[in-house]
Amino acid sequence: MDTLKDYIDWFNNQCVSRKTKGITPREYREHALID
Repeated sequence: MDTLKDYIDWFNNQCVSRKTKGITPREYREHALID
């Protein structure tokens, strides 16, 4: 179970995506909430 939690944490906080214009999914969500 730790492996899944580690992957989710990595994906949300470190994985940079072209779909989110080069920012992490967490940063993208936070930016969307501000605008």
